[in-house]
Amino acid sequence: MNKEFNTKVQAFKKGASARKAKTIDLIVDVLEKYKEQGNRDYSLATIGKIIHANGGPSTQAIRNKQGQDYRIVIDLFKKKEASTPSQFKSDLNPDNLHETILSKITEPTVRALVGILIREKKEAEQELKVLKQTPINIDLREQRKNLHLSQSIATLTASEKEALQHAISPLLMEQQGWEFLENGRVKDNCGVTVYKAGYINAVNKVLNQP
Repeated sequence: MNKEFNTKVQAFKKGASARKAKTIDLIVDVLEKYKEQGNRDYSLATIGKIIHANGGPSTQAIRNKQGQDYRIVIDLFKKKEASTPSQFKSDLNPDNLHETILSKITEPTVRALVGILIREKKEAEQELKVLKQTPINIDLREQRKNLHLSQSIATLTASEKEALQHAISPLLMEQQGWEFLENGRVKDNCGVTVYKAGYINAVNKVLNQP
């Protein structure tokens, strides 16, 4: 426990009744366990419910005038955590973010579903990476009235071609909750554009090159 925080808490307990001092200890214990679980929401609405569920005063009691010392202890703990380097934050780096998220899900079914979503996200990101790396040349010569893709499909490897096919497949659209419009635009189920107009058409032209 942070030394400065502990000193202030002990000061509050020194002038309090035995019952109040015991309640302060309970609140600190709840806060410590709450922090260890990776939680960072120290709002009174959230913390009050947890304290009450563990045998402490209700949220309303903490809000009342008599609960001022309890509110101060919670605020001191919140400030202590804000000034302390968070192990949880250090865990959330690109290398082990997904593992950290999954490890904090205790329900097996939910953990499995989240694992599937994470895997599909990785696959979609990899496919997008392939698309970005595929060179596309636009022929603007006067004798060709329509723009066309001159990049030959022969320049793509089998895995790259497969990735492009999957990127516009009905299966992927269904899994991601996306839909494609006649103009080649792809949107998600909230109407947000995932790929701009022409995306589906451009990928098909690359795949259909002789």
